[in-house]
Amino acid sequence: MEHKICFNCRTSEQDVPVVRMSYKGKELWVCPRCIPSMIHEPQIVQSALEEAEKA
Repeated sequence: MEHKICFNCRTSEQDVPVVRMSYKGKELWVCPRCIPSMIHEPQIVQSALEEAEKA
């Protein structure tokens, strides 16, 4: 079974809950610690989103 990992900080669902999201048709996971950055400072997570898009 593949563990779900936050696309931004790489924290596993084994450590914290993660929430499913979609970006450009791709399913990603994000932890609660990274959600505020996505909302208030999206430029911080933009490079992580771009890397996740390539994967």
